[in-house]
Amino acid sequence: MKDQFMYDKYEEVFGEWKDSPIKYLEIGVYKGSSLEWAKDYFKNGIIYGWDIDIQQCEAKDNRIKLYQIDQNDKYAILNAINTMGKMDIIIDDASHLPIETMNTFILLWEHLNKGGYYVIEDWFAGITTPVHYGMQHIITNIISLSKVLNITRVDITNNYAIFRKGW
Repeated sequence: MKDQFMYDKYEEVFGEWKDSPIKYLEIGVYKGSSLEWAKDYFKNGIIYGWDIDIQQCEAKDNRIKLYQIDQNDKYAILNAINTMGKMDIIIDDASHLPIETMNTFILLWEHLNKGGYYVIEDWFAGITTPVHYGMQHIITNIISLSKVLNITRVDITNNYAIFRKGW
């Protein structure tokens, strides 16, 4: 569940697209409160949500499209994203495990529109929780590839890492 700080940050970062017909994908939606926020904030956007257990998601609206996807299933990920098309915003709030997070980033980065944002939430869990060790290396590896990946903005706190794809 996101706190108000996260929503405030997202409004600051994504404000330019508030009224645009964007495509927003959140991976790891739990009960769906962040999808409801996205639906209300991006009035003209299409909101996609992926989760390993989509039955727990309570977000219901004709602009919210839900998919049951396991972050370990690269074929399901590629099938879904190829059906959905390129995204403007991708937020990974799923497993917070290093391998799944990196694999998802690798699979989805090319499906992010130029100028789009890719967010990895709760990466700091990799420093504080043994099962998540290694998340800081994922963030460091992505930053080290900034030129190759055409990343033009990096914004990092202990809650999130935001990467913007260049034009």
